[in-house]
Amino acid sequence: MNPRFTILTAVYNAQAYVAECIESVLSQTCGEWQMICIDDCSTDESKQILHQYAARDSRIQVMQTEVNSGQAVARNVGLQVAQGTFTLMLDADDMLSPDALESAWQAHLQHPEVDTFLFRLERFDDTGWREAEPPVSAQVTLSGRDACLQAINWRIHGYFAIRTDLHQRLPYDESLRIYGDDVTSRMHLFHSRAVGFCSGKYLYRQHSASCTHHFSVRRIDFVRANSLLRRLLEERHADQELLRQCEEHAWRIFVGIFREMIVTASTLTPTEHQQCECFLTEHLALMRPSRLPWSLRLHPSFLFLRPYKLFKCYQLSLLRLRTLIKGKKKN
Repeated sequence: MNPRFTILTAVYNAQAYVAECIESVLSQTCGEWQMICIDDCSTDESKQILHQYAARDSRIQVMQTEVNSGQAVARNVGLQVAQGTFTLMLDADDMLSPDALESAWQAHLQHPEVDTFLFRLERFDDTGWREAEPPVSAQVTLSGRDACLQAINWRIHGYFAIRTDLHQRLPYDESLRIYGDDVTSRMHLFHSRAVGFCSGKYLYRQHSASCTHHFSVRRIDFVRANSLLRRLLEERHADQELLRQCEEHAWRIFVGIFREMIVTASTLTPTEHQQCECFLTEHLALMRPSRLPWSLRLHPSFLFLRPYKLFKCYQLSLLRLRTLIKGKKKN
């Protein structure tokens, strides 16, 4: 008999947290699960920890990538052998509340037409700080289109249990080492017949040193992810409101990433800086400014200009002006 849930956990050098992650699965009030841990060529003790747990509990399976390839590739390795009715990803440094799986299953029994059930998201860090989003009634359901629309601006997060057959038709995008799961989760919502909510929590560990909170060349993948999302929605003939929201989000992110790059330019090597400039030039050319609202398109901070040299010249002038104004206020 197949388990109710398959949990995919990609692991890379997570020895400090992965035991706590697995313990949160072992503590589930619903015991009908399969946990697939995919070691992505860790160089610490992560792999040994995984095998110790697999030896203790047959529901835990350990797989291995051939070379370090990133979370998307690792998760897809496990997704190929997922047997649960529903599948969810659980990062190696995150956890589930004890009732997470049971609450999702009960929501499924109430709404068998729903393909995807979102957990409540609770953020925490190692200092003891916690922040939980408010609960949503289990009776509330959204169309996949409406859920995707809300997810574009992060009114809906990407931590959920999704029907395994749908997930296997839409595996994780492997073209991006980071931010690719943002795109995949939105497409999961878009293709869901309906999206529901459950009371169980996904416990997201906040790291001050996370790669998503510090600028590097890899931050450009945030821009690339939005370009990919736009292309996928266009290919699937999404309606104009979805495309408009996607474009606005992509433009705000583009401007924000450019400013991050300028502020941290001294930390980049000349080669890295050139790589960033090339990526930004390429993706500015892909933008669809006709979809942007005029209020944003003509806003001084987000004025849409092309080509990239003109955009860069304007943004640098704007940053210098702001620095000058701040200096005068201090004096």
